[in-house]
Amino acid sequence: MINENTSCVFNGYQDLNEDAIVEHLSQMIRVKTIANRDQSLIDFAPFEEFRALLEKTYPLVHKNMERKIIAKASMLYRWPGNGKSDKKPILLMAHQDVVPVTPGTEQDWIHDAFEGKVVDGHVWGRGAIDIKNMLCAELEAMEYLMSKGFTPDRDIYLAFGHDEECGGSGAMAMAAYLKEQGVEIDFVLDEGGEPAHGEDYGASDILVASVSIFEKGFCDVHMIAKSAGGHSSQPKPGVPSAIAEVSKAVLAVEAAPLPASLPEPFEKFYRTMGPYLDDPKMREICSDLDNRKDELIKILEATPAGNATVRTTTAVTQAWGSPAPNILPQKAEINVNFRLNPGDTIESLVEHVRKAVDNPNIELVTYEEREASKVSPTDSAAFALIEETLKEFYPDIVVTPNGVFGGTDSRKYECVCENIYKFGPFFDISNYHDTMHATNERISIVDLVRGTRFMIRLVEKACS
Repeated sequence: MINENTSCVFNGYQDLNEDAIVEHLSQMIRVKTIANRDQSLIDFAPFEEFRALLEKTYPLVHKNMERKIIAKASMLYRWPGNGKSDKKPILLMAHQDVVPVTPGTEQDWIHDAFEGKVVDGHVWGRGAIDIKNMLCAELEAMEYLMSKGFTPDRDIYLAFGHDEECGGSGAMAMAAYLKEQGVEIDFVLDEGGEPAHGEDYGASDILVASVSIFEKGFCDVHMIAKSAGGHSSQPKPGVPSAIAEVSKAVLAVEAAPLPASLPEPFEKFYRTMGPYLDDPKMREICSDLDNRKDELIKILEATPAGNATVRTTTAVTQAWGSPAPNILPQKAEINVNFRLNPGDTIESLVEHVRKAVDNPNIELVTYEEREASKVSPTDSAAFALIEETLKEFYPDIVVTPNGVFGGTDSRKYECVCENIYKFGPFFDISNYHDTMHATNERISIVDLVRGTRFMIRLVEKACS
């Protein structure tokens, strides 16, 4: 079977101190940088400890790069270019914060989640693949290049948000700062895509690098019904309860999914991947996608991941009723979470829901809404740079555009950049994806070091 270990041919930067990289990530994992949606509940002491650790670990970075602390704990670094080029700056991203361990699962970890244990060829712990590994690799790249006397021909920014897992207010503040300073970014690189074995995509004979060029939107719609309430021993005959009313509304919405289509990023994905797919019918359809797009959509609709590809999804996630079992609720509320594809907007979504419910007594209230991100181009010099660098490591890798179903901090930088790419150069993000936000998160030493080499090479090529 083809894999990254047998396929990697790049062997540059042999003097890279691999043991130091491993120890540095281990130390980062030991700092419990956990954010909270309620900023008043964040313990900022670990973030201060994390900053001090970085200062000690990367002395050249902190000598040669300007660092600004924004929104209490987010860090924005700038490495000034030498002025020999008129190229716009680049922005490399990661986030400091990690999710907590789910209470009651602590004993399920083979090694403590915040011990940063190095054993069995892996670095274990929370943040190993989400995403202190990328933060580590980016800083290692800067420190290494500085140690070699490298000076970029354009500015390099590093942006490390402190609350990506809780909404990304730090990233929003950093993006606003750059806009206020009149900074325009050539391209942004953040998490969201990764290299993987082809079987993950139904193409077992290849390696695939998925570079995401957009992310889906997000909207919680609360459906609310009200009634007089009262004691449960005397419900009013023939009068539906608030719970019954809002339940009917939810059933109506579930029965009326938003229309299916194939957004541009996913169409590009299947055009690229088509010739390599194991399924002969899928290969045939993708080879004639101009005429057989509806067939592909119908196939994709049958699976959860495929359905999320071709439509704005509908997911009923929470419900609230009366405070006690013997009280008829005066208000019943159900939350429906929607993830928006390009082409749907918050406004069109709410109108769709209103028509599906068809009940003026149901109130609709939206929460934490954001539109689908812009779609970044695949014909840019930045996309070509990512592909070219990948092929130095893996000459036969198939590089394909894709999209992100969830959310990242990178979308916040649309105000200063049109070329936003979501890609982390680590196979273990795919290999151990089930451990992300879960138990036994880890990254292999080989993958960590190789990802660091990729980051060095990318910066070297982009800024010289």
